Amino acid sequence: MNSHERILATLDRRPVDRVPVDVWLTPEVLDSLCKHVGEPDEYELYRKLGVDKIAWVFPGYGTEKFDPNVSQGIDPWGVPTVNVRSGLATYQEYGAPPLGEMASPEEIDSHLISDDMGTQESQLISVAAWKEHLQPRLSKWCELIHSHGKKVLFHTDGAARDFIPHLIESGVDVLNPIQHVCPGMERSSLKRDFGDKIIFHGGVENQHVLPHGTTEDVRKEVVTCLETLGADGGYIPCSCHNIQAGTPPENVIAMIETVQKWIP
Repeated sequence: MNSHERILATLDRRPVDRVPVDVWLTPEVLDSLCKHVGEPDEYELYRKLGVDKIAWVFPGYGTEKFDPNVSQGIDPWGVPTVNVRSGLATYQEYGAPPLGEMASPEEIDSHLISDDMGTQESQLISVAAWKEHLQPRLSKWCELIHSHGKKVLFHTDGAARDFIPHLIESGVDVLNPIQHVCPGMERSSLKRDFGDKIIFHGGVENQHVLPHGTTEDVRKEVVTCLETLGADGGYIPCSCHNIQAGTPPENVIAMIETVQKWIP
């Protein structure tokens, strides 16, 4: 199977020749990995490493085109951003509160914004408030995407377990990034309770194991993800969000190769 076939088969819960593996990289890690492998082209790098990379396309909203490579200073939702240096990494942080100038509920209802629902320790918003204000919009988006024969991948960091049944109800097909160090996000229980209803994407811990662990630590972490989130399929291993600046290229390669060699 090629990568396209392998990803689609996993999403459809059909047999695959091996478990697919995706990577999310910060620009600094991509640069270090390219230098380590000796391949300057990003997509040739993925091909050389055998990564089943899910490529990102940013169509924007409505008729407005969004290209993250040239749209510095604004995000896909139209929120101003600023570049902030943190250690070895540079991030785009919000430069102004997106709802700061709004004075009425009608203005808020007309604004297209939606994002993470969980922090590292708890929820950012109550389930009741999310169901009232955000779920109807998400359900419409999922219905639109499904009408074109496509799958819905939904991203939320943090402690988001209580939202998962409602994400499934809304039509979400794939949940990312499975930050399992957060309360309620334990891998085995997520798989037990939701594994037959949603595909998991991510899971490989990127705050401690990937940046600071040994290659053996990385292999053990990946195997645990495969044995839990990947039991009986329905899982695309990837880092739990972007692999952070300073992560050794050897650890990235260890993650990729461990998935590729995995025999259930």
